[in-house]
Amino acid sequence: MKYALLVIDCQEKLFPKVQSAPQLLNKLKALIESCSLLNIPIQSFEQYPKGLGKTIPELNMLGSPIEKTQFSCCSPAKSFLKDTQTTHVLLAGIETHVCVYQSAIDLLENDIKVSIVVDATSSRNAIDSTIALQSLSQKGCELTTVERIVFQLLKSSENPQFKQVQKALLSCG
Repeated sequence: MKYALLVIDCQEKLFPKVQSAPQLLNKLKALIESCSLLNIPIQSFEQYPKGLGKTIPELNMLGSPIEKTQFSCCSPAKSFLKDTQTTHVLLAGIETHVCVYQSAIDLLENDIKVSIVVDATSSRNAIDSTIALQSLSQKGCELTTVERIVFQLLKSSENPQFKQVQKALLSCG
């Protein structure tokens, strides 16, 4: 299975308004750093950056985001997914009930396995996240957490990246 991480719409005007933004930021940093250490391809997206701003500076390690106006990132991600031969996408970012949700549905419809990294996603309202995650689980998405998916990717404490990844995870609190 070939994994990739898609980080959706962590932008300046919206990010501070989502539930538990400081904790979300820590989890996103740990996830991104861990995936980077494990050579998991990562791509970020920005929803209409003229209106919502750029990706928050704290996530500047993401490189060049793909701009989009569709809520789903599936169509804009097609080249990236093809080039990286991705068969399993890890989804993180905001908002769970809009762009994360629609991206997941479209990815499933394109026969790509989807894991929603629940503690690395959020919405402005908790109920929106809760209902979206319930629906995504029923539709076939795996619900996971940063630590669970990272240890799944590591497979063993003998992985040469184990200590660095463990440090990244411990730094997120």
